[in-house]
Amino acid sequence: MAAFASLGALRLAGFATANTYSNFSIPIEISSRQGVFPNQGRNYFAKILEGYATVQGQYEISAKYCQPDDGNASTIQIFYWDLAYNNYNYSYVKVANAAGYSTLAIYRLVIGNSSHGEPINKIQAQLKVEALNAVTTLLRAGKIPEIKKRYGKIIHVGHSFGSIQSYWLSALYRNNTDGLTVPAWNLHSARLNQPLFFADAPNSKLRAVFSGWFKNSSLIQAHQTLLKVSHCDLTANQLVFLRYGAYDIGLGVITEQTEQPVTIGKLLTTGGAPAEDSFGGPVIIFTGEFDEAFCGLDCYATGGSNTGHRINVHYNSTAGNEYVQRWLAANGPGA
Repeated sequence: MAAFASLGALRLAGFATANTYSNFSIPIEISSRQGVFPNQGRNYFAKILEGYATVQGQYEISAKYCQPDDGNASTIQIFYWDLAYNNYNYSYVKVANAAGYSTLAIYRLVIGNSSHGEPINKIQAQLKVEALNAVTTLLRAGKIPEIKKRYGKIIHVGHSFGSIQSYWLSALYRNNTDGLTVPAWNLHSARLNQPLFFADAPNSKLRAVFSGWFKNSSLIQAHQTLLKVSHCDLTANQLVFLRYGAYDIGLGVITEQTEQPVTIGKLLTTGGAPAEDSFGGPVIIFTGEFDEAFCGLDCYATGGSNTGHRINVHYNSTAGNEYVQRWLAANGPGA
């Protein structure tokens, strides 16, 4: 990868919002070769992988498309979120549109109004990467009817797992992206004292933690049935994702109320992202100073000041969003 950047403490002036947008679903057809895991009632750590199978199907991706006021953007950013809270004060769309970019905010598979599916052997990490690639290909070819425009330059903007997806896309389909913004992420997760944080734990420790849980815990049995998981409440949300005192508690409550679960299939396969990437375009890594999930609370060298893992709900998020647009304008592709 080329042209990396890091972000320190910045507070910049605000941009005006755009007013041209539309909501719709994008039909896609994708195929992904994926792992096959045991079904319910089995100890996943006793026999974790049974083989591989190709998953094919038609899905729909819920999306919101926005343009700058003049409607003449030649570059578009694809990402996974936006916030209307406090008159769009935390909105990434608002900042990117003001900088001259069009934006396409999409819901990943099993999130919101996008397609849902079997959550262990179908909705895995690579299927979500294939969905992102399919949307990108349609956008580049001008084949999304609601947009009616070809975009020759496409920037992929992630966050946490979304950053993993963008990085993964650039490794598999490096000619289908023109730049990456990958906040709340790095290749080497911190070793944390959390029983459900699998990043660097050896298999022996995982077995020790879960051996009793699979026999006795109604919680784990329920998760085996649902095959989707989430953190339990706002305190758990804050422990890993939020920096106490650095975010609006009202917005914290909203993030809890709108929380979406992740599939077991995604959790089991996220670690399969490529270890290396030959993409040579511009890449900016932007991680909160107090990111618990990826930096163990010490990410200042590449992070936003006084900000946790969930960058976009912190007070300093606007400064980071605006810095990213300035960096993209200077390092390409610009709007």
